[in-house]
Amino acid sequence: MSKITSIIVDDDDDFRYPVKLYLERNGFTVREASTIQELRTIRQNFAADVIVLDINLPGESGLSALRELCENPDLGVILVSARKGPADRVLGLSLGADYYLEKPIDFKELEVIARKLSERVRSHPLETENSWIFDADEWTLTSPENEKVNLSAAEYTIVAELSSKAGEPLSRDYLLNCMNNYKNVGNDRTLDVLISRLRKKFYKTKAPLPLRSARGLGYIFPDVKVHGRIRKLSA
Repeated sequence: MSKITSIIVDDDDDFRYPVKLYLERNGFTVREASTIQELRTIRQNFAADVIVLDINLPGESGLSALRELCENPDLGVILVSARKGPADRVLGLSLGADYYLEKPIDFKELEVIARKLSERVRSHPLETENSWIFDADEWTLTSPENEKVNLSAAEYTIVAELSSKAGEPLSRDYLLNCMNNYKNVGNDRTLDVLISRLRKKFYKTKAPLPLRSARGLGYIFPDVKVHGRIRKLSA
């Protein structure tokens, strides 16, 4: 199994660095952030299994960012705080955090919890019944019959945009604008060829790709579920 990935979010260097060092010595891949904004920036290019999140941060607090983080079922969140008493613990857990640890924390306890959380998020079951699955980490699209194809970078971008707004039509102009970073992509004909190529990948499978063309509106992907974190690619 690949290394467990984690982000430690804390503005205290004396806490953040020793935790990072300990986890890395025990096989984790770790990134550091001191604010929620830094966390968001890191997550654009780093898919974390577990986030260790301090409550008291400069600017936006850890608690205020919890709702956003906990919308992702493929992410575990461990809150840490120097505050004593049950109030923040109850609030944090009610907002979706998986665990709450009071500082000073036991590094071994943190490691055990992080490993358990990573097992949970990595074993998150794919819904295959009546659903298409776009795995944004693996760059694959899987049919309800569990037939899987790999995606090119251009195909990934198209599927990512359609999946993020499943059931809603996306105009040709919008999709073309998304493709402007790729060479030889930038006109209607090239977009048609790309869509056709994507459909052909499922010609010999049991379920044809339900990527529909809506006259005057654009394209619609009506039933697709997303796993992993969608990335913005560039050529």
